[in-house]
Amino acid sequence: MYLLYKKRLNQIEKFKSLHASINNSLRYLPKLELQIRNLLDQHEHSLLIQTIDSIVINALSLQIFTEKIIVQRSNLMAQNLEKMALNTNEDNKKLIKSLNWHAQKYQRLKNEMNLLVIKLINNSLAIELDILEQKLNHTQFIKIYKTKKMRFYVLIYAGLVSVIVITFLINRRYLINKVMRHKKLSERDQLTNLKTVEALFLT
Repeated sequence: MYLLYKKRLNQIEKFKSLHASINNSLRYLPKLELQIRNLLDQHEHSLLIQTIDSIVINALSLQIFTEKIIVQRSNLMAQNLEKMALNTNEDNKKLIKSLNWHAQKYQRLKNEMNLLVIKLINNSLAIELDILEQKLNHTQFIKIYKTKKMRFYVLIYAGLVSVIVITFLINRRYLINKVMRHKKLSERDQLTNLKTVEALFLT
């Protein structure tokens, strides 16, 4: 039983590590986006800037949803971004390459964490206790089950799973608001650029 508990504890530690790495990438991507925006000409590289905006928005969306279409769209935009980056200077190329790298890293870690969460949810301690009951005779199982150590392991595991579920619910609500805010800012910037172009044509 202790080995089962250790296995679950290791999985939860891995989840915490992945969660921290994903949050770091999510914090870094918008900062890179802002750096690139400030260095590029808004009119000359408008399509490139829109692609970068979309990559960041997709990354935030992937934190909430897991649809394959989001991943496919992100991969396609990453390829297009690499091509468009060839028309920029060396400093911009490095920043764009870094943004692409972090976006791909985030996508890989997010997929790994999703698979880990499925394992944590599907392979619950209750199922493992059923398997253990089959391997032990009824008398031995009842004796083990009533020990304080067994109850302690069950309570600890239940508590850790509850923390994971609560963390997901809090993050989901926060990220939904973040995606909507980022999308509105991106749309406002695009509208401002469009008005500027119209004004240039009218003059």
